[in-house]
Amino acid sequence: MRRCTGCYKLGVTAEASHALPPGRSGSPRMRRLSVGLMAAITAIATVGSALSPWLLVEHPLALVAFSPDVRHLVLLAAQADFGPVLAVSLPRRALGILATYGVGYFYGPVAIAWAEHRAPRFGAALRWLERQFARFGAVLLVVYPSYTLGSLAGAAGTPMRVFVPAMLVGQFGYIAAAYYFGDAVRDWTQPILVFLTEHMVASTAVCVGLVLAWQVKRRLSPGDEPPLGRD
Repeated sequence: MRRCTGCYKLGVTAEASHALPPGRSGSPRMRRLSVGLMAAITAIATVGSALSPWLLVEHPLALVAFSPDVRHLVLLAAQADFGPVLAVSLPRRALGILATYGVGYFYGPVAIAWAEHRAPRFGAALRWLERQFARFGAVLLVVYPSYTLGSLAGAAGTPMRVFVPAMLVGQFGYIAAAYYFGDAVRDWTQPILVFLTEHMVASTAVCVGLVLAWQVKRRLSPGDEPPLGRD
């Protein structure tokens, strides 16, 4: 959910991914698992985005199980303790980044070239990030714990024994920073929670409408969105 409409992190659809030739040989089963997992997580995140006001009010931990984005973590600081939030959001984010790692690993440079073609404005940033990863390696997963970087780590063939620890440390830092920032600004976020509680049905309906409109826009203008996500 990146804005009310933007929780959609993993922008390569299953259909598009199947259309890409593989970048590496490997188990067809693992290839299908990577693409299927990414498609499933994308769908779950989209649902979380659409229902975010209701989930935030009624089931706050379920919100980060669906969509553990920074703004949700910020808002949850006034709703739940850090321990439960971490216990739910860390595995969820790690699973999403593992999925993008798998797609990057199997489709590699072909997927990056496809992303450039689909979203030229994003392509230059993606190539720059690719060069930085080639220069600094897995340490970037700690300082910039994004889904896009997970796909680049897969494309670079980063060993899992290196990727997984760096990714988990980065995700822990991401979650902790967002949560404690939310805790520091809870005097500003509390009125938002009060408003959503008082207008839960209406705000959820608006959010559902915005997510649906955004999905339609993506399909009509696919080049407007970076296919591998913005986070």
